[in-house]
Amino acid sequence: MKNSIEEISSLSEAALEESGSFARLSELGDVEGRYENLINIIDSMGDGVFVVDENGKMIFCNKSSERIIGYGMLNLGMEERVRMIGNYLPDMVTPFPPEELPISKALRGESTDPTTYFIRNDRRANGVWVSVSGRPLRNRDGRIIGGVIVFRDITKEHRSEQDRKTLEEQMFRTQKLESLGVLAGGIAHDFNNLLMGVVGHTDLALLDDTCSESIRQRLEHVAVAARRLAELTNQMLAYSGQSTLIEQPINISKLLLEMSDLLKPVVSKKADVRFSCPIDLPEISGDATQIRQVLMNLITNASDALGNNPGVVSLRTGEVYLSEEAVAHLYLREGVAPGRYIFAEVTDSGCGMDEETLGRIFDPFFTTKFTGRGLGLAAVLGIVRKHGGAIQVESSLGKGTHFRVYFPSGENLEKAAETQIQPPSVTPTIRGKVLLIDDEEPVLSVVSEMLKGFGYHPVVASSGREGIEAFRLHRGDLDIVILDLTMPDMGGEEVLRHLLHEPTDTKIILSSGYDESKLLDNYAIHGYLQKPYGAGTLRDALANVLGIA
Repeated sequence: MKNSIEEISSLSEAALEESGSFARLSELGDVEGRYENLINIIDSMGDGVFVVDENGKMIFCNKSSERIIGYGMLNLGMEERVRMIGNYLPDMVTPFPPEELPISKALRGESTDPTTYFIRNDRRANGVWVSVSGRPLRNRDGRIIGGVIVFRDITKEHRSEQDRKTLEEQMFRTQKLESLGVLAGGIAHDFNNLLMGVVGHTDLALLDDTCSESIRQRLEHVAVAARRLAELTNQMLAYSGQSTLIEQPINISKLLLEMSDLLKPVVSKKADVRFSCPIDLPEISGDATQIRQVLMNLITNASDALGNNPGVVSLRTGEVYLSEEAVAHLYLREGVAPGRYIFAEVTDSGCGMDEETLGRIFDPFFTTKFTGRGLGLAAVLGIVRKHGGAIQVESSLGKGTHFRVYFPSGENLEKAAETQIQPPSVTPTIRGKVLLIDDEEPVLSVVSEMLKGFGYHPVVASSGREGIEAFRLHRGDLDIVILDLTMPDMGGEEVLRHLLHEPTDTKIILSSGYDESKLLDNYAIHGYLQKPYGAGTLRDALANVLGIA
């Protein structure tokens, strides 16, 4: 082996001589001394270096080689050596083709540019990323007598780059979901305004005593379809994060256990449903109906993933502290701060998802099922976002799917004291005049007809400015104002502030295609109507505000 090293040394010296450096190196001693100094120089390099002879047998490696890949000198043939070192393609699972390795190319006379691949073996269980280049080693006659490999540990740089790409992908998904949320909320608002015409006119027709039984039946079918459309728009509002929370203390373990009877019709008969839900968890603050919707959706999906095969659906709850680093790896983390969280976990042993599918599961109307089921996980996303929570998702083909939803623990919630302005206590005087302010002509038309049918006198305004003028004109005999919140030119909230500064006992009911009933807490208003609403809902709202039994 020493003869081979000396031959390499002499070739290295020849290269140094050509570069003009040999004269300085020769001052370091005789041939033996120069040989030792050359080895010391190579050993001091941070990069790994190893040399093979023309048969691929390793004849030299420096100290950095063992530090980087875990192995130093290996008196083995190339195939055995490659297998022991563990060279993999960038997917980290596919073995790197031995014939394509830089050392193999070097023995064929090819020089290679740096190639990145992954090394994992029993001494480097976590793996290491390396950048490798190879050069053929020739004697003075140009004959290939071996190859030289130089490799550098780029694990830190590679993982930083992967983290950067992951962060970019997460930011892209977040921006996409925010854009879709705005779009979904806008569509829901427009749908609800259009549905007002359908629902309102259907209700009015059903109240008509001259309506025949056959027509009545058809109208009832229209009313059912309209209600289903209204449910869909409510899901869109949930996805966009614009649904209203009815907050209350919730023990999520008890909530999940109480749902066990409800799960029987939706979970596969072949599914083994396992609960692990400690009752002594801290409570969260949230809307029980919406959280129940989240859990039901995840459990239904888990059951569907089993198909017709037997499998396990595991339901687990618990408490965990999320560090800043842990938060950074969550799917939905906007506004999520480190702290204590209560989680609900749904895991199945079903078919799993590939990366492409996993990246789309929260898109509205995306489904892997034979038939779609509405907004599904998109609504889950909106509800969790509304609760200040986060989602963690893991899945791979053939290995099942794991969902974990985090909600802020009651111990982690910042309870800000909210001062609510109470409506003035005034004995209602019923005059029967209602000012309706809305920019949608179908809404003005149908609600006016409803009001007339109930015995009220409607006054209509198709913009905020018209509404303020009409209010001032009829202020003395107005009972109620029904004010739409979303209007061009002058928005409903701006109109509301003008009305509240006027000296009057007129009651104000807000209305919107969005769910903005939270404004009840901020202003001295007396009711809220979520579009689309029917004749019965309007009648009850008016009676409630005016104190009519």
